[in-house]
Amino acid sequence: MNSTSAILIGDSIENPANARVMMAAARMFGVECAFANIAPTDPLGSNGEGDATRPDGDRLPLITLDAATARYSQVIACDNLPDARELYGFRAAPQFALLIGNERRGLTYSSRRIATEAVHCPRRSNFDPPCRPNFDPGTGAGTMVAGCG
Repeated sequence: MNSTSAILIGDSIENPANARVMMAAARMFGVECAFANIAPTDPLGSNGEGDATRPDGDRLPLITLDAATARYSQVIACDNLPDARELYGFRAAPQFALLIGNERRGLTYSSRRIATEAVHCPRRSNFDPPCRPNFDPGTGAGTMVAGCG
């Protein structure tokens, strides 16, 4: 992996389409994307043979949580943790790792444990489903605006 200012880490992501979208978003912003805690029984963790939905065939970028903490001093968990701050207005350090959790279960305990910060997307009401993060290009060069949608 290259050394960039940020990395998007999918934690236990199951759906190959979600992995492809994460990888495309990372490319759009010029940051890395990798996956941690992939179970061999999940569709994303299979060997990828004959699976057209799996991103990049058998070249799925993987990272360990130890490697993430060694490379990035700020590890941001995007989850509805009790101490999480709202995503709106949050400023990340120049180099950071952003952890995005499993589609159904959120972040694993091991990912929550290494997080130095936690952010969440606010809900409009208690009846609305939790917001998912989305990323848009910022107005300045090299900036990224994160929001909920």
